[in-house]
Amino acid sequence: MKKIKCLFALTLAFTGSFMSCKNGSEMSKDINTKEEEIICETTSNKTETSTSGKITFSSTDLNGVILTDEIFSKNKITMLNIWATFCWPCIEEMPDLAKLNDEYKEKSFEVVGIPFDIVDNKGNLINEKKENFDLIIPYTGANYKHIIPTLDMMNGMLKDIQAVPTTIFVDSTGKQIGEAYVGSRSLEEWHKIVDELLKN
Repeated sequence: MKKIKCLFALTLAFTGSFMSCKNGSEMSKDINTKEEEIICETTSNKTETSTSGKITFSSTDLNGVILTDEIFSKNKITMLNIWATFCWPCIEEMPDLAKLNDEYKEKSFEVVGIPFDIVDNKGNLINEKKENFDLIIPYTGANYKHIIPTLDMMNGMLKDIQAVPTTIFVDSTGKQIGEAYVGSRSLEEWHKIVDELLKN
């Protein structure tokens, strides 16, 4: 995994201090959303095995719009991109995810983001993270749906997340398809992965 410099050098004033990846993966500032270390991954071949159960949730987006697992039924495949406001590789790939969402919307495919660190371990929205989120979305053009994690989600579908970004795909019933993809990828790499999934 190549070593990269991950600086929040946005002209928009993020409330956090400058951060950099250490050893090519870990952020120098540890975020303990679940009271455990979450690391920031650049492009990686690392994957995780699939789960057999269906993903269910009931939450809202940042505008208070109610979102449930029923959103999966609207598409053949939904891409769940689990990211964090402190993670530069996450932010860096979001413009490509926005393009992917637009390019495949007529093919029964949708990208949905889950900002992993936007709530505390009691499920309360963290104002500083919300302010960062409000800067990141227009900066990246990632105007697809973003779900606020709930305690049930943190204790369920998100409990084993050890690195961000982590991306999983689910079918129209909410069942995970294949492995979880750990680390960011290029638009071309995502094209290949999504095209293959849509063939089945």
